[in-house]
Amino acid sequence: MNNYKIFDKKMVSLIKVADETNQNETIFKRLTDQYNQEIEYKSKMISATIEPFIILIWGAIVATILIAMYLPMFKLSTVIS
Repeated sequence: MNNYKIFDKKMVSLIKVADETNQNETIFKRLTDQYNQEIEYKSKMISATIEPFIILIWGAIVATILIAMYLPMFKLSTVIS
């Protein structure tokens, strides 16, 4: 497993210890919990980072639609006056 970059050194060493102590289930459960927490934290950070940009993009889309709807009405009112 050391030959592949996919596996962390921490994971390889924990699996080696688990194999030597015959506690594979416990170690794999612990590894699963650690990686799940790490993925959850990273996904929260990514969503917190991207959220303001998404709000700005939606604001620009809504503003464009509103301008497209009301601009002809304003032009019509200047023509009538």
